[in-house]
Order: sequence, then C-alpha cells, then structure tokens
Amino acid sequence: MLFVSCKPKKSVLENNGNEQVEQTTKFNTYFIDGCTHFNNGNNETALKLLNKCLEIKPDEASVYFQISKVLSSSGEADKALTNALKANELAP
Repeated sequence: MLFVSCKPKKSVLENNGNEQVEQTTKFNTYFIDGCTHFNNGNNETALKLLNKCLEIKPDEASVYFQISKVLSSSGEADKALTNALKANELAP
C-alpha cells in the first residue's frame, strides 16, 4: 500500500521537472530571439519577446536590462530608466 500511495507523488515530481525544463527552454529561446531582433533594429518584436520572458521569469534582471536597452534606443528614456533600476535592484 505504501508503494501505491507514493507513486502519484513521484510522477507529479517528474512532471514538474519536465515543465521546469520546458519553461527554461522557452525563456532561453525568447531571450535569444529578443536580443537578436534588438541587434537587427526590430525593437517592437524584441520588446514583445522580452516581455514574454518576464511572464516566465519575472525576477530575471537580465531581461529588465535588455528591455531598458530596447526602450532607450526607441527614445523612451523614462521607461528605460525604470527598467534599468529594476535590473539593478534584482542584481546589483
């Protein structure tokens, strides 16, 4: 009986591990694509992709830093400063 009661917990842990790997993969893909679009001058798409990164990992300083770079190059200095300060707050 003990074996049967532990089995669902183990499968739930395995599913959570797979979901975490999937989320990390999505995050990395969006982040790399966002940086690439920014480097190619496509700021609108870069901003959309980086915002998707924030949905996955809202406490990732590098995303806020990249968003501040995109906003700065788009002429939105106030928003860029806000994001840069948030990045500095998360990872001084």
